[in-house]
Parts: sequence; structure tokens; C-alpha cells
Amino acid sequence: MLVFIILWLILTLYVAVLARQRGRHFFGWLVFALLASPLMAGVVLLMKPDLAEKDFVESVTQDMDVTHVKCPHCAEYVRPEASKCKYCQNKLTPQPGLGERRLQERLDEGLEDIKAAQSNTIIIASLVFGAAALVWLCWVLF
Repeated sequence: MLVFIILWLILTLYVAVLARQRGRHFFGWLVFALLASPLMAGVVLLMKPDLAEKDFVESVTQDMDVTHVKCPHCAEYVRPEASKCKYCQNKLTPQPGLGERRLQERLDEGLEDIKAAQSNTIIIASLVFGAAALVWLCWVLF
């Protein structure tokens, strides 16, 4: 019985850590996994969308370094398409499409990293739950 309780607590903690990695609340998922079942909570968690990805996309689209360029005269951020700085009124060379290209490059790079982390997380989760099931099965049979 003690093995089962220890296994339950370890898996509960793992689900809570996994939830935090996916942008969810650690304590809420800890309680859910503890009361319901770590296996059920883990499956539900993996079915939910990754909020870390959503937060990344939101933060990149709000980043002035990605969406704007600095005016060479006053160093204020202006849109790449601008032909005149709205702060110092100096003439600028428009660079149409620069903001979109930089934004897309940054999104592609970051989302690739997030997808790789998700793959690793799913592999580790599968190994942990498989090992837990094996330990439980051995404990039940012997």
C-alpha cells in the first residue's frame, strides 16, 4: 500500500510540474491530480492547448524590436513603412515588409523551440507513466 501512495504522490507532482511547463497553474493541477488521479489529470493536461505557446506568440507580436525600426536621427521606434519619423519629423527610407519578415522569423524560431520542448515533454511523460504502470503492475502481481 505504501508503494502505491508514494507512486501516486510522485506522479501527482510530475503532473503539476508538467502543467507549469505548459503555462498552467501548478497548485491547481497538483490538487486535481491528487484528488482525481495523476493518470487522468495527465491525459487531460496533455489534451489542453499549451498556454506557453500562446503567451510566446503574444509577447513577440508586442515586441517593439521585432515590429518596428529605430529612427537613425532620434532613436525612437517607428513603423518600417514610415517615410517620415513621427517624433523628429526627419525623412526616412521606407522598408516595406521588414516588420512582417522579422516577426515571422522570430515566431518560427520560437515556435520550433516550443514544439521541440513539447515533444520531449510528451516522451518523458509517456516514460514516467509507463514506468509507474509497470511498478504498479509488479506490485499487484507479486
